[in-house]
Amino acid sequence: MPMSGQPSRSTRRISIMRCPIIVGAGPSGLAVAASLGRLSVPSIILERSDGIADLWCHRTYDRLNLHLPKPFCQLPHLPFPAHLPTYPSKDHFLDYLHRYADHFSLRPLFGCTVTDARFDEAASLWRVTAIRRNLSEAPMQTSSPSQSCDTLSESSRSPSSSSSEPPTEPRELEVVEFSSPWLVVATGENAEPVVPEIKGAQAFMGSLLHSSEYKSGVEYRGKRVLVIGCGNSGMEICVDLCEHGAMPFMSVRSGVRSTTFVTFLYPLSSLISVISLVMHPNGNKQVHVLPREMLGTSTFGVAMRLLKWLPTRVVDRFLLIMAKMIIGDTEKYGLKRPKMGPLELKNKTGKTPVLDVGALSLIKAGKIKVVLCFGPTHLMH
Repeated sequence: MPMSGQPSRSTRRISIMRCPIIVGAGPSGLAVAASLGRLSVPSIILERSDGIADLWCHRTYDRLNLHLPKPFCQLPHLPFPAHLPTYPSKDHFLDYLHRYADHFSLRPLFGCTVTDARFDEAASLWRVTAIRRNLSEAPMQTSSPSQSCDTLSESSRSPSSSSSEPPTEPRELEVVEFSSPWLVVATGENAEPVVPEIKGAQAFMGSLLHSSEYKSGVEYRGKRVLVIGCGNSGMEICVDLCEHGAMPFMSVRSGVRSTTFVTFLYPLSSLISVISLVMHPNGNKQVHVLPREMLGTSTFGVAMRLLKWLPTRVVDRFLLIMAKMIIGDTEKYGLKRPKMGPLELKNKTGKTPVLDVGALSLIKAGKIKVVLCFGPTHLMH
């Protein structure tokens, strides 16, 4: 959308594409475009932000490392550099993605927000409507990847992302309808933060933010912080808070997917006087916590190898036996395991097991307090 106080003009045009349309310039979108390119199939990538992997650039915390070893996270046809650590950092991963885009000459169309996609059965075409920002500080370049796909494109590192000068000319919005027989949606699993409704949040005097806004625990030193969510990001944020001298309390409601969208932070002057928890009669939350490594290698790698030969439930049983031997019984710390095994649960519900990166030892030491919260949460003065 145009900046406040600046006029905008809107024009509309239709582009008939004879190549696949890919929505999203994150890892998945880049991988699809590169794989198609190796088969001499051109494509166009539509990306709403001003650069590739926007979520990784702007909505992740500073200490984030890949939770899986790099062979499981690299994109097709170009491995990670050999000198990188087993679990690359966020910066390592971003550098790799830019190198990947440059290597395969991928030029997404930045500032292009898809607002609608529908299939026209009569024409056997996808009609994809997008609003394209024509920013004066980021001029578009004309590029023709091949005769079968003539598109507008930008560099994989958008000029506007590094410019600090405000635009001097009015911004223009162009409504474009792309038409193609093929559409690939690669917008990501967590592209949009999901904010649950919390009673009293508007009147809460402390800081409240979604995990996608969290960067570091530096500003929370000496403060009590409630982290709602016990997924991989919730656990790692608690570790980060501990390392920066904060006092984290971790709470999750049973039955909610354990991913970043349920993680919030509340610096609290006094936990008891500020927040009231509605307790569930059953008492425990359910989550699978697994060691990141077992038998000298990654837990994920062990699971993938076993799944080639054994049923999922047998592999789950093995993982849980090994987990109990390595990290002990998590239930005594308020982390009850679901009845369904971690892999079966992931396949059926999408709920991802937590790979421990140090949070469990801090929970055992009492440095991270597990707060069992079920049902609506109330924030009070």
